[in-house]
Amino acid sequence: MRRTLGALLLLVLFSGAKKPAAPPPPPPVGVTVAKSGNAEVVRAVLPGWLSSIELPRGADGKLDIVFLLGTAKLEEDSGSTWADPESGTAGPPGPRSLQRLDLAGQGALRTLLADVPAGALGALDLDGDGAEEILVFEKGQIRSAGTSGLRSVLDLPGTDLRFPSRWMDMDLPGILAGDVGRLRLFVPGGGSLVPSVERALPAHATRERWGLRLTSPRVRAVRGSRLLAAGPEAEGKQRLRSLLIGEETHEAWSLLPAPEDVDTAWYVQIDGKPSLIVTTNSADKIGIFESKKLRVFPLASDRTRAGRRPVLASQTTSHRWLPVAPIVRDVDKDGKDDLVILQQDGMGGGETIAETFFGRGDGRFETPGRRQKWDLENRGWSYGQDLTGDGIADLAVAEPRRLVVFPGTKDPRKALLERKPIEVPLAVGGGEDAGMRRLRVADLEGDGRSEAILAGYASEDRAVIMVVRWR
Repeated sequence: MRRTLGALLLLVLFSGAKKPAAPPPPPPVGVTVAKSGNAEVVRAVLPGWLSSIELPRGADGKLDIVFLLGTAKLEEDSGSTWADPESGTAGPPGPRSLQRLDLAGQGALRTLLADVPAGALGALDLDGDGAEEILVFEKGQIRSAGTSGLRSVLDLPGTDLRFPSRWMDMDLPGILAGDVGRLRLFVPGGGSLVPSVERALPAHATRERWGLRLTSPRVRAVRGSRLLAAGPEAEGKQRLRSLLIGEETHEAWSLLPAPEDVDTAWYVQIDGKPSLIVTTNSADKIGIFESKKLRVFPLASDRTRAGRRPVLASQTTSHRWLPVAPIVRDVDKDGKDDLVILQQDGMGGGETIAETFFGRGDGRFETPGRRQKWDLENRGWSYGQDLTGDGIADLAVAEPRRLVVFPGTKDPRKALLERKPIEVPLAVGGGEDAGMRRLRVADLEGDGRSEAILAGYASEDRAVIMVVRWR
């Protein structure tokens, strides 16, 4: 009798419990155009997952939006459904198609090639006609995508390749091929790639359980110049060595204020001279909640190897796991380069901070910096382009379901950005995983006004690309 009553009670309890609501259906595949205030939002819902995106320039000076789309069924253990070319992951296996988002009129999706191997996209003008070819990079091989298919232009198996890409924000004069102890630069020539520069690189051996690992320092472009740089390499607890590679190769040494480990490094030009910007953490002690430190070094040939001290040493608000982004730009139009540091604060990065250091004209900066802070669910940021059409640089921040734009002010020394943003809602989708994950800002039309390009997911098996432009 007791068992019967217990069973009846359980039946009543379960029958009265609310069933979980079914997830809303994903938006239909295709392109739609909607208006939001003074902005126009183009939404392209894609039947699959995004592997790579690129923004090649056409002969008319306009930028296209092309992407690799995977349609294979995703497995639960396949990891992220987004490929990350920067870290070398190409996403789950399966066929891909190369497609283009046409923004003319009401917009359309156009298939350029139906069968493309897994890889990352880049862009480079190989034949000098002003139009950049779409390049597909896969395991040391570079192919050019044309109307007749893929054509191999460089094959260097087992080589680490770095390539120009607007979407990945990599500005390079050609293809960097890095081997242990050797750097090669390939530049466009006659519709293909030809060797241009070859330099020796330092090689280091580290002992592993399985044997010895041979490595050479990472090589990248010095942004804003034709120089390349290798490094920075730690020599002891406080010195950093960089190789500046141009017509000749020079060593430049930097001296950290204390024992510190480099987290991220950028090579840039400040007031016309090469410089190194790094974020660091303490080397002698591990602080879980330690915020990254910011260091800026001038780079010049140094035979003493003593190392130059930083011209700017500051503390950021970003914990170890949060990003920092430096932007060199003359924000107050006085002919001197300034430095804007984008940061995040809070355990999950819930606060976005823009800190401005105004330049003195000799590679140095006024201190302290001036900070502005906002509470945002930041998924990507971009500063330095004009989105609103007033000729002043703006800050764009992508949240999962909206784009937030902070217009630049006419008096950046008083405040770099307006406190009140322009908010553009994004009709992404209704699922739990729906939301934007990437943001790039670029002048697609070549008219001096930039557009925001966002990418993410509308549902578990449908990607979405959105373009926001002001009319």
